[in-house]
Amino acid sequence: MPLFQEAHGFNVNGGVFNDYSTVNNGVGPLAYIQQYVAPGAAHDSHERFPPPRCHPATRERALSIIIAWAKLLRNDRLERVLWLHAPAGMGKSAIAQTIAEQCEELDILAATFFFYRLDPKRNRAERLVASIAAQLCDSIPELVPHIEAVIRSSPAILTKSLPVQLKRLVIDPLRKIPLIEEDRVVIIDGLDECLGPGPPKVDPEQEQLLVLKLIDTLISSDLPLSVLICSRPESWIQDGFKAFPRLWASTKVIDLCQHSDMDADIETFFRVEFDRIREQSNLPVSWPSEQDIRRLTWKASGQFIYASTVIRYIEDPWKTPTDRLEVILSPVLPADHNPLEALDNLYITILNQSPNHALTVEVLGCLKSHSEVNIPYIYPKLFRLFQASLAHIFQVICNWPRHALRGLHSLVRVSEPLESRLYDSWKPPFFHSTFSEFLGDPARSASFHIPSPWPYLSLLANNCLLYLAKKSRIPIDWDTPFDVIAFASHYWEAVCESKPELLTFASTTSELDTLDALLAYDLRFNTTRFATLEWFTLHLLCWLKYRTFSEAKVVKANQCIAHLQGHYDQNFLSQLQGLDGSELTFKLGSAWWNL
Repeated sequence: MPLFQEAHGFNVNGGVFNDYSTVNNGVGPLAYIQQYVAPGAAHDSHERFPPPRCHPATRERALSIIIAWAKLLRNDRLERVLWLHAPAGMGKSAIAQTIAEQCEELDILAATFFFYRLDPKRNRAERLVASIAAQLCDSIPELVPHIEAVIRSSPAILTKSLPVQLKRLVIDPLRKIPLIEEDRVVIIDGLDECLGPGPPKVDPEQEQLLVLKLIDTLISSDLPLSVLICSRPESWIQDGFKAFPRLWASTKVIDLCQHSDMDADIETFFRVEFDRIREQSNLPVSWPSEQDIRRLTWKASGQFIYASTVIRYIEDPWKTPTDRLEVILSPVLPADHNPLEALDNLYITILNQSPNHALTVEVLGCLKSHSEVNIPYIYPKLFRLFQASLAHIFQVICNWPRHALRGLHSLVRVSEPLESRLYDSWKPPFFHSTFSEFLGDPARSASFHIPSPWPYLSLLANNCLLYLAKKSRIPIDWDTPFDVIAFASHYWEAVCESKPELLTFASTTSELDTLDALLAYDLRFNTTRFATLEWFTLHLLCWLKYRTFSEAKVVKANQCIAHLQGHYDQNFLSQLQGLDGSELTFKLGSAWWNL
């Protein structure tokens, strides 16, 4: 509005008047800043309507923890940042949306920004600060004159670097108003989807690190703001938090997998949605069966993206729900369409983050094959003592580079111990059962397809022997990876007894390499049992009898047999020396009977 619009009845003599009420061709400051925000990033934006929300009576544990943190008084708050992380498709955005709406009702919401990889305004940090500043004008009206003054005096501020924008548009204005009574919450969802302009301009990891740097600056400024961040547990995001000591010390970390009743939440969702579909379609009360609901809950593995995809597919008004449910439960998907396309696209997007696809397939192949083929371990309960995850154990044994697991943290249990401490059962290597099905279907996984487990199991078995041969020649010290050695030893023993053919299966490890490793392996390094030595010796003899080999391989194989038999004899004699007369009679009798 012009300075003297509609004014009358007075005279002005001399003086210089500057009209700062508008900027850039008459546009007001708050209208001007809208040119630099991401309008679809707000929790109540039209672009996101209807937004994903937590289904009633689900995610109650996680929601109660987060909202209790958000409501803490400033003097009672130990952590100014809460990082909620979970694997792909677990409903983090729905939780962020629900928390945003609850905070808004409590009048403690400051601003929200929902990153989204497919929107060029929401998949980079470029518009983050302007969006937060614009929303702060609504949530804390006292800031309006101070933010407007900055824009009027320096309209180019919105083209400056993000740290400069943050200081001028957020930090400085907040310091100029009286201290507000309650901390306000800034919610940033989908940090892993903040990709930046894209290579070669900006590395997505650096773009996400920039966002964490901005949050570190915000928290370090001692303002009445707290920040909720939701993302996948990507390794570079974890490293990013730790790169800023003040930020990491002020961060409360919540793993959604450990703070939610995942299966119960999914089952609740399915039951409510099936009740709705059944009523709309006049289906019998017996549909779907209890077994069907249990199967769907198991397949979901806590993934709300799977559950919601299934419901959207089944409730198609042009199809019959009973037929669509049969399609979902069938082990073979239809040839003319893919009902799980949304889920598969998510998997492909995550896998494509890894630049070395061949290495990624090898990693996934070893994990998938080991989990699906029964290898009867000799001492399975020993693994309950392990601290390392299966993925890390395989990484050491197979000598994969450090970055082999870097892009897989939202799909693979990279940081979890091999076996559950609470239950006498193995933890599957993947967070979601549907991911294993995806890898086994070439139509769904394309270049990431894993056709057969045997090459990967052979690779594992041979690499275990190579690893043990190397480690058996090195003195044990405090740096010795006992978890890895124990796994390699027991896996190799189990393969020798139950599937010795894997040790000579065609793989990247040549037969001569396997024989050389066996000769180099000091069998006293572990507690290899007599049965293991006997089984493998017999297998080598059969191997020589039924196949044609070069003279070098025959010589090596005979040397290996002598090596195994020598260790067998040495072990047998040492055991006999430790027995008294009655035990000796019993042991020899048992040995004769077993023969």
